[in-house]
Amino acid sequence: MNQPATVAYDGIEISYEDYGPADVVGDPVVLIHGLFLSHHLFDRLAGRIDDRRVVAVDVRGHGQSSRPLESYRYSWKILAGDVIAVMDELGIERAVVGGLSLGAGVALALAHEYPDRVSGLIIEMPVLGQSEGFARVMFGVLATSLRIHSPWLSVLTRPFRALPEMRGPSELKLVLDVARLQPIAGAALIEGLSAAELPIHDRNTLALIDVPTLVIGHRLDPIHHVADAVLLSERISDAELVEVPHIATFRLGPDRYASVIGDFLRRRCP
Repeated sequence: MNQPATVAYDGIEISYEDYGPADVVGDPVVLIHGLFLSHHLFDRLAGRIDDRRVVAVDVRGHGQSSRPLESYRYSWKILAGDVIAVMDELGIERAVVGGLSLGAGVALALAHEYPDRVSGLIIEMPVLGQSEGFARVMFGVLATSLRIHSPWLSVLTRPFRALPEMRGPSELKLVLDVARLQPIAGAALIEGLSAAELPIHDRNTLALIDVPTLVIGHRLDPIHHVADAVLLSERISDAELVEVPHIATFRLGPDRYASVIGDFLRRRCP
């Protein structure tokens, strides 16, 4: 069993998993998880993407990475910097950067802030106008609840945070990711990201993204409305759209997931 590696950056530790292989032609694929999850979200996918080095990053506040307690330590630009720190550590000059939900926002922020480091994008479950209002309310309530109930939640989650990485299916590890939540850090993360406007809504900013982009939308997702995926695919000039029924489609069918991504990589990011 591999143990995630870490890199020191911005006074904290950023954890990542380098699934390899390192000696292949073609830009690596760097993946970013969703809210309160970790690189384990991509365990089943990583080994199925042929002829590509795959690296998955635990941005701060997640997985084995440090969990700052101050909201100013979190923004879309800062999380993008976490990913760049891992790329620098591994000597990766350019990569196809992908992310799901929170990770989609980080990937888009990275393409905006560090365009010379991105050779392609894989954006799954983006949040734009159709989803943002509901998401802000829901996650705002969540952040407030985490702060209010942090004393007893911390008692409940502390034993899980003390557990080392263990063997078992990826699904169990993802459950443990959520169980390891540090309530104040989780609230700070949500508050920091909510206060930091993501340039995803700016048509001119999105028009500057000129790398091949695969957008994946889920038709039955009430939080990440598929209309946002459609809109994003229209705003980025070199984008293509894939729609699937829901998040379980690819998680329960990793071969299909890898096939869709592998086809995109072969055609658009050789």
